[in-house]
Amino acid sequence: MATININGTLVNDQTAGVQFNDPDGDDVAISVDAGGDISGSLDAAFLAFLNGLTLSDAQKAFADSAEAASQSDLIQVTAGANEVVDSLIFAPLTNANSGLDTVGGQDILLTTSADGKSVLATAGVGGPIVAAFYIIPADADNLSATVQMVTFEAIAHPSGLDPDDRVDFSDILKVRALSHTDTPIGDDINVDDDGPDVNTNGAGPDLT
Repeated sequence: MATININGTLVNDQTAGVQFNDPDGDDVAISVDAGGDISGSLDAAFLAFLNGLTLSDAQKAFADSAEAASQSDLIQVTAGANEVVDSLIFAPLTNANSGLDTVGGQDILLTTSADGKSVLATAGVGGPIVAAFYIIPADADNLSATVQMVTFEAIAHPSGLDPDDRVDFSDILKVRALSHTDTPIGDDINVDDDGPDVNTNGAGPDLT
């Protein structure tokens, strides 16, 4: 069975601008052009996903200010003997409560896309998008993956006096490694000959 290890943390500092002195080093710059398209130092598939979302100008402006976050090789997978890892995805979630709230007091709920590549955090069921997460396997072996995220709204923090107060999305947000092991079976599937039975005891065609 494949073993998944989480290597480090992914942190999106919602302070305006890229935080170059952040010890986590996760911040990456994004921008929003005059046409409302998001661009920047994110995976091309994630950017395409983001630009397919229904986002208000205010949400895009917040993301442009808070920037994005990316952590290479955040996910590491060790495959078992003769095991092939087919894909790395987010585990299925549908409106699962993250335990976090928006600054307006709404529950932040998590929903995984059908293909498992992304998770959206929304303010309540069907509410405005608060954050988006995306998983990018490093190669076809699926033994490591980068995770990226963008936030579109401020998230409430319990300590209003600490400018670096940190919250997380709890252990309900999971990654999943889908794998298989092939075991030879052809040597155990046989076909017997249907030719005549030749014997010397008189019970059938005799060999003389």
